[in-house]
Amino acid sequence: MQVEEYAHEVFIIKFYLKAHSRSKYKYSKLVNDFDGFRVLSTCITIMLAILENKEQASFGFLGANAINEAIANNQRYRIYRHLMQRYFSPIHFLHALN
Repeated sequence: MQVEEYAHEVFIIKFYLKAHSRSKYKYSKLVNDFDGFRVLSTCITIMLAILENKEQASFGFLGANAINEAIANNQRYRIYRHLMQRYFSPIHFLHALN
């Protein structure tokens, strides 16, 4: 897992299996280890830790489509969006689609 910081305190958390690190499809491969909740919980914990130090932080994410899956509104994106809306209130965060 890695955290990238961009201009204006925008953060992106990226994750993939170490075994897939050299693959051009590392973000699209499905693992089927049923451990997604732990990974996503770790991402949320990291985001909350960043917010403790940088109150103006923003976060972005892309839900990479699985191989042979439509790009728009794919399963990963829908899951990520649902979790962000659940854990990060729209009172304090703008949930924008691009």
